[in-house]
Amino acid sequence: SCESIMPLSSWDNLIDSLKNEGNRILSNFNTGDGKGYILYREKPSTTKNSAEEEEEGSEKKNNKKSKDDTALSDMIKKMPHSDKIFEEFQPHLLKQHEHKPKLSYDNFSVAVDEFFSLLEGQKRALRAEAAEQSAKERLEKIKKDQSKRMESLENEMVKLKEHAILVECHADDIDKALSVINSALDSGMDWEALSELVFVEKANMNPIALLIKRLDLDNDNVILSLPHTMSWDPSSDEGPSIVDVSVSIKEGAYSNARIMYDKYRSSKEKAGKTAEASDMALKAAEANAQRQIEQAQKNKNMTFSVMMQPQRKQHWFEKFLWFITSDNYLVLGGRDAQQNEMLVKRYLRPGDAYLHADVHGAPTCILRAKRRRTANGATEVLPLSDQALKEAGNFAICRSSAWGSRMVTSAWWVESHQVSKTAPTGEYLTVGSFMIRGKKKFLPPSSLEMGLGVLFRLGDDVSLARHANERRDFALMQLHESKAELEDIDPNKKSAEPSYDRNLGSAGDMSAGTSTSVKKGEKVAFTDSIQIEVNAEKE
Repeated sequence: SCESIMPLSSWDNLIDSLKNEGNRILSNFNTGDGKGYILYREKPSTTKNSAEEEEEGSEKKNNKKSKDDTALSDMIKKMPHSDKIFEEFQPHLLKQHEHKPKLSYDNFSVAVDEFFSLLEGQKRALRAEAAEQSAKERLEKIKKDQSKRMESLENEMVKLKEHAILVECHADDIDKALSVINSALDSGMDWEALSELVFVEKANMNPIALLIKRLDLDNDNVILSLPHTMSWDPSSDEGPSIVDVSVSIKEGAYSNARIMYDKYRSSKEKAGKTAEASDMALKAAEANAQRQIEQAQKNKNMTFSVMMQPQRKQHWFEKFLWFITSDNYLVLGGRDAQQNEMLVKRYLRPGDAYLHADVHGAPTCILRAKRRRTANGATEVLPLSDQALKEAGNFAICRSSAWGSRMVTSAWWVESHQVSKTAPTGEYLTVGSFMIRGKKKFLPPSSLEMGLGVLFRLGDDVSLARHANERRDFALMQLHESKAELEDIDPNKKSAEPSYDRNLGSAGDMSAGTSTSVKKGEKVAFTDSIQIEVNAEKE
């Protein structure tokens, strides 16, 4: 074998080139000037055979299906890169990928965003297309199997009829051959001796012996080579074709022909019944395949529709465990120790409640207090409602190991100023652990129940009006009721702050029909960047 060895003087040049190229790439990474690339492969075009084209042609006679196909085709054309399958993205184009199809972007972040925004939709579309293709292939296989079965039955019928006709045409010679064989067997001749006798007579050009191709005495049959004289032209130079026919040595020629005709009629009846059963099975398979194809097309259509819609911008709190209480309080929970630490250090504010449970796996939970602007421009922290505390405590329990063990227990809560990261002297607090100073306020035991929330986007005033006042703010309603009562007792105490006991059970649950003096259209804003509109009219 021939080997090429690079001279030693060239190694220094190679190393210098690699260093320069590496420094250039690292410089692009550090400065953020590097481009982005997406490698892809062309989406294979689905080829259609004649049967599928005929089927689609008959389907397109239906106007509704034709419109749906046109709408789907237009939607696919409008999708960005609908003819491509993304494979990977790169901040730097490697040499081995220079000749592969690729998309170039001025910024790597744009390339990554484009890749992941379309990747999941492409995967779903490919799965739907694979399911559709699989259904078509299964249907095509069933059709081929049915066709082969019918073809086999028809060939068998033709063969039986042809053999019966040949036996009738050569009945005299067949009877002579059968007579010789039966006479030899009746005389006690050995099977091997009989075979040798047939071989010798063939060598002597005995016309009866020449008809015998092989003895099948185990099954009481003999295989005869009969000339197909019916389709033979005597004037041609070639002789007639030879057909091998198996006949029974216990029956005569015409008896064998009659048996073959009986088998022919039986096969014909069997073919008719098989054809009916095949038609029914084929119709059922076509209906099932059509349902699967329609479902796959529906999934593909939904995927393309979702991909065409702009993605909802996620809120900052969606990286945590979270939910909105029935009176519109935001509750946050940590998914791990790092998030627990982040919640307390970054998002626990004065007026918020810290909730936890003495159960393994219970997350750190924060019930975010609502705030509003007063008339003098100051920020007022609204009191927490008992209903929100109950629901937040239940959330903390359900997210712990109590859910799996079905253990009914209690959560507790404290004020934000009672939570500290300062450990006693000589002790150390791990990540996600905190010191609680003061008394814990325990909530009543709650059942282990969680629900599934569906987020709807309301895009018009009619929808907003229809859903207004569905989730009332119990704490705000109680606050305004307390102020109204003070004003009725002593008008000079309008500015006095209402007394509110935060301990659970001090104020009963507020029903949705509680009267309030909140003005229609008043908005309560709180620091979670969420707004609720109180639309309760005084009863």
